[in-house]
Amino acid sequence: MFIPILPSHRDPGAVPGQVAQPIPTRLSIPRAPARDCCCLQPLPWRGTCRDRTCRDRTCRDRTCRDRTCRDRTCRDRTCRDLTCRDRTCQDRTCRDRTCRDLTCRDRTCRDRTCRDLTCRDLTCRDLTCRDRTCRDRTCRDRTCRDLTCRDRTCRDRTCQDRTCRDLTCRDRTCRDLTCRDRTCRDRTCRDRTCRDPTCRDRTCRDRTCRDPTCRDPTCRDRTWLCCSQGT
Repeated sequence: MFIPILPSHRDPGAVPGQVAQPIPTRLSIPRAPARDCCCLQPLPWRGTCRDRTCRDRTCRDRTCRDRTCRDRTCRDRTCRDLTCRDRTCQDRTCRDRTCRDLTCRDRTCRDRTCRDLTCRDLTCRDLTCRDRTCRDRTCRDRTCRDLTCRDRTCRDRTCQDRTCRDLTCRDRTCRDLTCRDRTCRDRTCRDRTCRDPTCRDRTCRDRTCRDPTCRDPTCRDRTWLCCSQGT
């Protein structure tokens, strides 16, 4: 038995006996081709979010959640990473002086790739820095400090000046790990006041010394005497 299809309220122009054609919905309408790379994307959470291939200062990523988040491929000074949470955090690929690491928590933290281990300037800092005075291990200036520095006077093992201190320094008078007084110096010291790491007082020389004028074999001053000769 043939049953004709009556006109539908959704398709007023339908003819009896024909299948009603559904009205095109918003999802079925084909999108117009993008005019440029920065066309707006129909994303539900943000209307100002831009495409990943944008190259201008206003480009935003698809996963952006705020206006300060920028795309990873941005090349301008204001580019920021996808995981940025504040205005001071910048992408690893940034090349300007303000770039900061993804894990930055404050303004003094710098990226490994921006201010890498071979930094030569006074402002280079490591990812694990906790204060403004902590510097990189490979710094070559007099203010370079170790990653484990705890105060402003602690210096790195690779420092080249006379104020170089050990990695475990905790105060201004710290010398060697086994030092017990202010006159004890490190094994690598090259100045006239160099003493042995086992020194306990100002007159202490080497362990094998027997007279007060005997000095350690590593000393480089003119008062060094050979302990084995006993003079």
